[in-house]
Amino acid sequence: MMADAVLRASGVYAGYGRGDIIHGVSVEARPGEIVTVIGPNGAGKSTLIKTIAGLLSPRPGTVAIGDEEIGGLPAPAVARRGIAFVPQEANVFRQLTVAENLEMGAWTDQDRKDERLDKVHALFRFWRSAAMCGPGTSLAVSARCRFRHGHDGGAARPSSR
Repeated sequence: MMADAVLRASGVYAGYGRGDIIHGVSVEARPGEIVTVIGPNGAGKSTLIKTIAGLLSPRPGTVAIGDEEIGGLPAPAVARRGIAFVPQEANVFRQLTVAENLEMGAWTDQDRKDERLDKVHALFRFWRSAAMCGPGTSLAVSARCRFRHGHDGGAARPSSR
């Protein structure tokens, strides 16, 4: 695999309990690339992403952001580096606006709340007063996760199209 990858998983085996779901999976993303993981139900897509996001540990295999090995780090530590798992289920407060949901992510860091909320709103400005519905729900959860774990700038920026 190329050295200029910003995210790399190499030879990853991972699963639940004693059983492995994925066997020797390798994937990388280089600057400017959009990488997708496609497969049928039960193929291990979520297991791979959970392993990259720190919810599962690779056994064996490696996961790295740039040159930093992150395989085995807990999810909050991985999230602080800009990677988080956003499950398919709706993990939002539907009665709140997107902005209110983002503020919920600030609960643990009141000292920097306003500064960080402004940065996240800049990334997701077109949803500031939107209601929680449709495909925007996952991006709102992603933004809330970025905010909650201290990653408030830089990576993917959603399009309003």
